[in-house]
Amino acid sequence: MPFDKRNAAMLKAVGFCITDQPGDTPGDHGETASDYQGAMMARPSTRNVCDRCRQSFDQRLRSHVRRGPMVHDHIWQQLANCGEQVLCDGCMYARAHERLGRVLTLADLQPRCLWNLVDSPNSWLEFFGRATDERARGSFAPRWRR
Repeated sequence: MPFDKRNAAMLKAVGFCITDQPGDTPGDHGETASDYQGAMMARPSTRNVCDRCRQSFDQRLRSHVRRGPMVHDHIWQQLANCGEQVLCDGCMYARAHERLGRVLTLADLQPRCLWNLVDSPNSWLEFFGRATDERARGSFAPRWRR
């Protein structure tokens, strides 16, 4: 991919380190290499993993996992151990069962959080919305509108 500041910012946001010029020192989140035409190559970050199971979030890998949804702070405090910043969906489900004694629901998700709306029709909002009955789903609609 040719070097482009927009592409670099997007890749950096998902856990890659992109250097501006060939020969720049890569950061802690990954390594880059430039070929003679100026194309950039990025390696997956070793930090772009679930804090519990250590599985990668990098979709290029066959054994990747999906980041869990953004939940309300009081739910996150019950799910995460001290120092954990991100969990995959599987670990979040396991922790909810273990610590909350139930499954995560639409009510646990943070409304108006863009992460929960990304990747339609497979967004977290739509996933949990399908699992919620029609009557309950209607009561959440105003909170999810912009």
